[in-house]
Amino acid sequence: MLKKIILDTDIGDDIDDSFALIMAVLSKKVDLLGVTTCFRNTTKRAKIAKALLRSLGYDVEVYIGEGI
Repeated sequence: MLKKIILDTDIGDDIDDSFALIMAVLSKKVDLLGVTTCFRNTTKRAKIAKALLRSLGYDVEVYIGEGI
């Protein structure tokens, strides 16, 4: 049975969040239900996450978080 996850990310500052998102998409152990963005410029971060997901041919909702 796949573990269902939601990935919360501040993608766009360093490579680690992009790598985590790619690993979640490619993993045979998890079912990625959605992605949320956090920490400043959350709209821009959501666009980055969505673009990366599209480039991988993966369609999952990306939710814009609070940009505190």
